[in-house]
Amino acid sequence: MKALLDDIKNIISSSKTKQSFSGIEWPIAKVSGNEIISRKNVKSYAYEYIGKDIDQLSPEARLLFILKLRAYLNKASSGNFYKFYLKNNRIFVNTTEENARFFGGRLEKLDNPLSIHFEGGQIYGAPYFGPDYYKVNGLYYRIISFESNSFSTNKIDFAEFSGHHELMVQFIKRKTAVVDNKLAGKEKLHGIVKGASDLNITSEEAKEELRLVRKQLEQKVESLFFAYVSLFVSANTLEELNSKTIRLLNILDDEGHTPFFETHSLQEVYKSTLFGVSPLFGKYGQEFNTSVLSNILPLSVDKVSSFGKKYFSRAGNDVYLDLMDLGDGLNVLWTGPTGRGKSVTARDYAWDLIESTKMKLLILEYGDSSERFVKWHKGVSYSDKIPFLMFKEDPHYLLEIFLSQVDRDKDNINTVDSGKIYERIKKGIEEDAFNSVDDFIDYVSEDYEEFKYYFSEIRDYLDDESELPTEAKIIHCNIKFYPKRMKKVVLAFFMKWFEMYEGDIMLLLDELYKFIKKEEEDVGSYIDEFIRTFRKEGKPIWLFTQNLTDKDQIAYFEAMTKNCDVRVCFREGSEISSLSNFKSDHIVTLNSLFYEEISSDDVGTSRSEVKFAVLGPTVNKVLRHPKNELRYTVLNTDKDFTTMFKNWETGYGGRFHECFRESVITFMEARRELGV
Repeated sequence: MKALLDDIKNIISSSKTKQSFSGIEWPIAKVSGNEIISRKNVKSYAYEYIGKDIDQLSPEARLLFILKLRAYLNKASSGNFYKFYLKNNRIFVNTTEENARFFGGRLEKLDNPLSIHFEGGQIYGAPYFGPDYYKVNGLYYRIISFESNSFSTNKIDFAEFSGHHELMVQFIKRKTAVVDNKLAGKEKLHGIVKGASDLNITSEEAKEELRLVRKQLEQKVESLFFAYVSLFVSANTLEELNSKTIRLLNILDDEGHTPFFETHSLQEVYKSTLFGVSPLFGKYGQEFNTSVLSNILPLSVDKVSSFGKKYFSRAGNDVYLDLMDLGDGLNVLWTGPTGRGKSVTARDYAWDLIESTKMKLLILEYGDSSERFVKWHKGVSYSDKIPFLMFKEDPHYLLEIFLSQVDRDKDNINTVDSGKIYERIKKGIEEDAFNSVDDFIDYVSEDYEEFKYYFSEIRDYLDDESELPTEAKIIHCNIKFYPKRMKKVVLAFFMKWFEMYEGDIMLLLDELYKFIKKEEEDVGSYIDEFIRTFRKEGKPIWLFTQNLTDKDQIAYFEAMTKNCDVRVCFREGSEISSLSNFKSDHIVTLNSLFYEEISSDDVGTSRSEVKFAVLGPTVNKVLRHPKNELRYTVLNTDKDFTTMFKNWETGYGGRFHECFRESVITFMEARRELGV
C-alpha cells in the first residue's frame, strides 16, 4: 500500500516536462529504445489503480487507501474534491451526475448525491481511461498531437496506425499576418496548413483558409501560422498500440516534431457523447465540431438491437437497428454532415412504417429532399399555400394567426386590443362571415383599417380551401420558400391540424437548425411548442440536424433534443464522387456506442436506455443505396442523380401524381437499357 501511494506521490512531484492549459497537464511523448516514456496524468493514473489493483485489496486496506488517495487527488485537482468511500465492499466516488457519466461508470442512488461505481475496465460500453490511452469495446486508442509550422503526410500511412479509418484532425492558429509590413489580425482559428492538401478537408471554412494561404504564398506575403495536428492510433491490444506508437513517434522525431499525448482529450472524447455538452479539444481548448466529434467517438461494429431493420457489416456480422416500436412515442435524433444519408435512411424507415402500419407522417422540412418520397406515396404537399380556412370555426386559432403577424411592442397591441380582436373574430364566426381569406382580413380590419396591411406579405400564401385529404398517408410542407412572416402561420396551422387528428401520426422535422435560427427566435418558439405537444401526446418524433453544435443557435435547442431515445450520428468521411450506377447488395457499416442514462429527481430514480448509433463512412454515401432499385430511385437525393431525374420527369410529365409512379418505373427501365 505504501509503495502504491509513494508511486502516485512521486508522479505528482517529479514532472519536469509539464505543460499546462487551464490547469490540465500534458505529458510529453518520447521513445527510449523500445519503450514509450511519458509523464502520466495524475487523475487518470489514480483511476487506473481504482479499476485494477484496488480490487486485490481487503475492505480495510481499500478504505485506508481511499482516505489517503483522496488527499492526494484533492491536492492535485486544483480544488475539485472527489470523495471516495466504501459501500457493500465496493468503491464509490461522490460526484455530480455529469461527471459520473464523464468518467464512464454506472450511476446509483446512494443516499445523496448520485455516485459512480467503479468495477474496473469498461461498464456498459463506457471507455476505460489509462494513463495515456483509452479502451472501449475491446479496442485501444491513443491520441498524439504536436505543433508545427508546416506538415506533410507523405511519410505516414494512416491506415496502418488508425486501422478502422483514416483520420487526421488539424487546427490552425494564426498568430499574426504581415501584409505590406503592417501587423494585422488577432488570433483566429483556421482549418488547414501548407503542405497538407492530402488531408481530409471537409469544412468550407477550412477550404477557404487553404485557398487564402496559397494565394498569400503565391504573392510572397509572409504568413506566420502553425498547425495543431492530432493523430489517432488504434489497435487490438495494448502491446500493438505501443508498437504503433513507437513507430509513429520515431517518424515524428525524424521530422523534428515534439509530440505529446492528449491525456485530457481522451476523457473529453467520451464526455462529448453526452448530448448537451460542448467539450474542448487539445491544449488550445478548441470546441468539437461535427467532423472531429464523429471521428473521435470510440466505436466498434456491434448490435444495436436483436431485431428490427437489418443492415450488413463489412466485418461480417449482421446489424439491426430497431426504430419500429413507436407505441410509446419513440423520439430519434438524426445528426451528421450534409450528404451523408441521414434523411435518406430515415425515409427508408418511414417507407416501412407506412406500408406495415396505419401510421401517418407529417413531414416539415427546409428543402425538397422528401419530394419524390411524398409523390410516390401520393402524399399531399403544402409548400406553396396552406388551406387557411380549414379551422375557420376556431376563434383561438384565427387569433393566433392574426397575432403571429403583429409585433406587440412596436404596434402597441396590448391585452385589451387582443381581446377586442378576439371578440370581433367570434362575431364573424357566428355570422358565418369567413368564406374566403379576404373576407376574414376585411372583417377583422373593419374597426382597425391598418390591420389589413399585416397580411399584405403573406396573402398569396393563404388558400381559400378548407379541407385536408383524409386518405393521404403523408402530409408534407417545405417551408423554404415561405417568407419569414409566413413560417409562424404554417407552424400554427399544422399544430392545430395535429390537435384535431385522432389517428397514429409521426413528426419528421428535417433541417432543424433552419427552423431555430437565432435571428428567428420567435419561429423557434413555435417549433419548441410543436415538439412539446407531440411528446405530451406520446407521438413519435424524428429530428434531423447537421451537427451537435446547433444547440448554440438558440437557448432551447437542448430541450428539443436531450429527451431523444435514440441518437443516430452519421460520421464524416472523405469526399467521394457521386455514383450514377445502381448495383444491388451495397454493404453498409453500422457502428454503435451504448451507455445508460439514469435521471434522478425528488421522487426517485428512473432508468432508461439511450442508444447512440453511429453510421460509419466506410461505404460511399452511407445508406444511399436502399434495399432495391425502386427505393434507390425514389429516395436518392444525390445532386447529379436528382438533376438526371428532373430532366426525365420534365420531359415525361411526371410531376403530377397521376403519372408520377409510371414516370419512375419507366425511368428505371430506361436507365437499365442505357446502362447508366
